[in-house]
Parts: sequence; structure tokens; C-alpha cells
Amino acid sequence: MLTFLMVTGCSTPEISSTVTGAVSSGVTITLSGGKSASTTTDSSGNYSFAGLGNGSYTVTPSLAGYTFNPTSTTVYIVNNNNQFANFTATTGASSSVSKFAYTANYGDNTISVYTINQTTGALTLVTTGSAGAGPQFVTTTTGAI
Repeated sequence: MLTFLMVTGCSTPEISSTVTGAVSSGVTITLSGGKSASTTTDSSGNYSFAGLGNGSYTVTPSLAGYTFNPTSTTVYIVNNNNQFANFTATTGASSSVSKFAYTANYGDNTISVYTINQTTGALTLVTTGSAGAGPQFVTTTTGAI
């Protein structure tokens, strides 16, 4: 006895969804994890990554001058089910929030202040002063380490 099995309409799972808010078109969406790829949202804010297998994937939106909520999300494909990752854009670059690092050198009694680049993590020296000379630093910070 010979039996034939015909399977139609099968496809591999995908991650797809929409970016909404202050901007939707032209947002770069980056995929990492079980597969790495990137794409750009269409004029309606839609994007998709097809041909994925079961596993864990991180999806991250980016576009200069905008922040996204969430900043990235991790989705899990299990049993070949499609997954969705929505993002909302707001005006304002995430790097506009300054973070500072303070160091004290007890050997020569100095204090140094650095800014932290939130994209690369690089430190940039802002100022150095004597710890014994009293307050010499601008203490405005918009964030915490």
C-alpha cells in the first residue's frame, strides 16, 4: 500500500508588528538571537522577519532623534508560532539624558567627573578638581548610574 501525504500552506514562523507614535516609517528594526537581521519599517510602520525557527529573539527599533517604548523586547518562538513585537516612538533621542560618573583619588585628593555615552558606554572627562577646595562642580544630573 502506497500512501501520499500532501502538506499545503506551511510556512516558517515570523516576528512582525508595527511601530506607531511620533514616527512609524523608516525605523530600523534589528533582530538578534537565533538569527541576526535588520529591516526598515514601511510607510505604515509595519515590519517582519520571516523564516525563523524556534528560539529566543531580541527585537530593537532605532532611528536618530527618537526613543522607543519598549527600547527592545525579547520574544520566544515555540512550536513554530508567529510572534509580535510592537513599539511606540516618541520625539527625543535617548542620548539626550546625561549620566555622570564620579571618581575620587585619595592619593592626590582630587575628584573627577565623567559623562557616560549611553550608546557606547565611553567615558569623557568633564572636569577635575581638588577635593579639599570645596565644591567646584556643577551638580546638575539627569539620570543615575
